[in-house]
Amino acid sequence: MVSSPELEVRIRSIPTAGHLLALGFEPLGIVTHPGGPKTFRFPPAAREALERFLLAKQRLDALLAEGALDDGGVHSADTS
Repeated sequence: MVSSPELEVRIRSIPTAGHLLALGFEPLGIVTHPGGPKTFRFPPAAREALERFLLAKQRLDALLAEGALDDGGVHSADTS
């Protein structure tokens, strides 16, 4: 996904950054970009965990797009 494993990991997504934090990776800081967006900085050691998270998210997105989770699954309207 990224060409150099020595580079720090930078993430704008709060859920993604939260995942890395929950796995024990402490942010190195926050970068504020012109115009206001902020990016979390994580150590290079977080790269593998980030890649696993993104692959899992990609797989879930594909399942939703295919409708595979709708077959026999629990729906939000179910009360059982």
